[in-house]
Amino acid sequence: MSARWWSGGALFTHWCAFLCLAAAERDRANQLAAASPEATPASEALSAILFSALATEAFINELAEVAAYHAAERPGPDAPGAQALADLAATLDRIEEHHGQIDQKYLQASEILSGHAFPRGEAPFQEFAWLVKLRNDLVHPRNHDRTTPTGHMEPSSAAVRHLQRCGLTTTRGNDPDDVQGDVSWLLEIETSGVASWAYGAAREIIAALTEMFPDNRQFTIMAMMRRQLQIAPQ
Repeated sequence: MSARWWSGGALFTHWCAFLCLAAAERDRANQLAAASPEATPASEALSAILFSALATEAFINELAEVAAYHAAERPGPDAPGAQALADLAATLDRIEEHHGQIDQKYLQASEILSGHAFPRGEAPFQEFAWLVKLRNDLVHPRNHDRTTPTGHMEPSSAAVRHLQRCGLTTTRGNDPDDVQGDVSWLLEIETSGVASWAYGAAREIIAALTEMFPDNRQFTIMAMMRRQLQIAPQ
């Protein structure tokens, strides 16, 4: 956690704490799966998903505050990267004011910091976008199941179907050995594989954005954010 005093008050960052909580839940899910292949790490997997998504949201929101701080305290208008940080803070604040989505914030931030937005259909943004969708499924719960003509339970959630295709869920979809009508969308994602995927998706998108930070040692809080990521679990 970092803190600095500025005109807006105390500036703390907490995203790394959430990321480490996600890593701890991922590790517990993996330990349960290793101890017993029949174990269902339900709370661990769901916690890993939610804390991973929370970390990405905290990171981009706190980055807006950090960028505003550095832009306000910059040594001069010609300091390398200073104008980019001013633009970043203003853009992220504008997206927040208009209730924009978290993935939009990452796209805009990457474009401002590097000159090119994250490609939507490629890593790390693609898996991050799936993580956000899965998080939304969990925090806005509804019936995400449907029954096929053959009697199989099938998730209507695109995110869960993506994880099925990746082989990370309880079942692999409508395979011949799957029990018909037996596994709901929520039970599908209660696995150590999904827990590990969620943490990886969060860490990788955060890492990709930190690599775009201006290379200016005077931006001390951004440098601290880089160091925090380096000590976060792999």
